[in-house]
Amino acid sequence: MKTAWAVEVWYKPEVTDPVENSLKKGVTDLDIAGLHTVKTGHKYIFEGSMTRDQMDRVCRELLANPVIQTYRIQPFKGPTTMGVGVSPLKQEAVHALLKKGSRRGRPKGRGK
Repeated sequence: MKTAWAVEVWYKPEVTDPVENSLKKGVTDLDIAGLHTVKTGHKYIFEGSMTRDQMDRVCRELLANPVIQTYRIQPFKGPTTMGVGVSPLKQEAVHALLKKGSRRGRPKGRGK
C-alpha cells in the first residue's frame, strides 16, 4: 500500500543554530523590528510502502543526530511533487530547453 510520510528534523532548544543566529542578525541589519524567534529545520516527504516503524528507523539512523536534533513523523496528506506526472511532450520540451540553455556562453568549437 502506497503511503506518504512527512518528517521534520529540528535542532534541540539547547543547541545553537548558526543559521538562526545569522537570520536574526540579518533582520536586525535590515532595520526590521519585531522578530522574536527564528527556528530552522528540514522537512522531508517520503512516498512509498514504508511503515511508521521503518520511517522511525530512517530518522534515527539517517536523518537526525539524536544528540543535537529531534524529529517528528506524520502521515502526509498534501499533494506531493513525486505523484504529479509530466506528460512526455512537456518533458521533451523541458529537456530541449535545458539542453539549449546549457550551450549558452560557451565558445564555438568547444563542447557539444
